[in-house]
Amino acid sequence: MLRRLKQRHLRNQIQAVHWYRQSAEQGFVSAQANLAVMLASGEGTPRDTRQAADLFRKAAKQGHGGAQFNLSTQPGAGKKLNYELK
Repeated sequence: MLRRLKQRHLRNQIQAVHWYRQSAEQGFVSAQANLAVMLASGEGTPRDTRQAADLFRKAAKQGHGGAQFNLSTQPGAGKKLNYELK
């Protein structure tokens, strides 16, 4: 039973990545931020921190507060972050 639930959860994550990616490519800010979270954590997709940072940056520039926070907590954000969000 538990194994089936884990498999279903993984399938749901993979589907979420698919739909978030399609929406993010169309410019939906929340989709960009949500896909970035999944890429940063490796949920439903191989972990890709570089692509996650790019998506966080896109969403942050459009005023997404969660993306701004997540981008600021990424290693190496530092002073560069203040410049990029202006």
